[in-house]
Amino acid sequence: MTRKHNSSSSQPASYYPSTVPKSKHANKIPKQKVLEEEEDDDDISNYSDADAVEYETEEETEKYEEEEEEEDNDDDAVSESNPLHCDPSSSKEAHSSDVPESPSNSISSSNVPIPPQTMNAFSYIKVAPLPIFRGTPNESPITHLSRFNKICRANNAFSIEMQKNIFPVTLEEESALWYDLNIEPYYNSLSWEEIKLSFLQAYYEIEPVEELKSELMGIYQGEQERVRSYFLRLQWILKRWPEHGLEDDVIKGVFVKGLREEFHDWVLMQNPKSLNDALRFAFDFEHVRRIRGKKEMVLTCGFCEGPHEESSCGVRERMRELWRQSGNKT
Repeated sequence: MTRKHNSSSSQPASYYPSTVPKSKHANKIPKQKVLEEEEDDDDISNYSDADAVEYETEEETEKYEEEEEEEDNDDDAVSESNPLHCDPSSSKEAHSSDVPESPSNSISSSNVPIPPQTMNAFSYIKVAPLPIFRGTPNESPITHLSRFNKICRANNAFSIEMQKNIFPVTLEEESALWYDLNIEPYYNSLSWEEIKLSFLQAYYEIEPVEELKSELMGIYQGEQERVRSYFLRLQWILKRWPEHGLEDDVIKGVFVKGLREEFHDWVLMQNPKSLNDALRFAFDFEHVRRIRGKKEMVLTCGFCEGPHEESSCGVRERMRELWRQSGNKT
């Protein structure tokens, strides 16, 4: 007998509605039966391929239902033993606390800054603008190198190699041309110290010793000049004259001699043993004068402009008495 089959194998999609949500065990769900009942009653012992598939599908379905029942029983047992599962919100909190947090989430959710060790120690950070040297006669190469060194430290350029690379950017006009002709062709073979020495030799003008000596001997503290400013001017002369060879006692004598009269007399009375002692005594006297000046504020009368309060002004009292006498006569 021949078997009549419906051609259902080409229409399995009709048994899967698109609106049905997928189960969490979608990977375990057996395939839907797609064959209809067969109309053969003659030979039941003969099975077609479709019958075999149907039989296997039924076994898988029963096995899947048993597994699902076991999982539901386990979930019920856990919910009874753990009171946190009674509340859905507490269940979510308990579940989220058990799940380890991924490294990316832990970093993004925290506000802890990145440790400074992870930053590049050799990265250039522009905090202060670089100094510019053009090579004019009124510019000092020593001052330029000193400022350049300070700004490199402020901008995190500590390494010698970084300073060597940045230095030509600070040169303009004549000094830039000097660098291009005398340093750039030999850049790889020159060290940073050699470049600085060549720069000083090219632009450092040695002032005549007699001029520096005359300037040093003729330095004096200004009338309103503070001690620190006067001492810095003295140090600048000595820096421009590195080969002066003067001993500490000589420099101390120059410093004390140039102080204003009241400072000069006070420091000499203290008999300083060194330049640092003389500087310290001058600072102390300046501090005492500042405090004394605040306490000795001179009062000025608003009536006669005398050094007293207006309420105790004798001129005002006499004028008042004369006015009273003139009123009585009339």
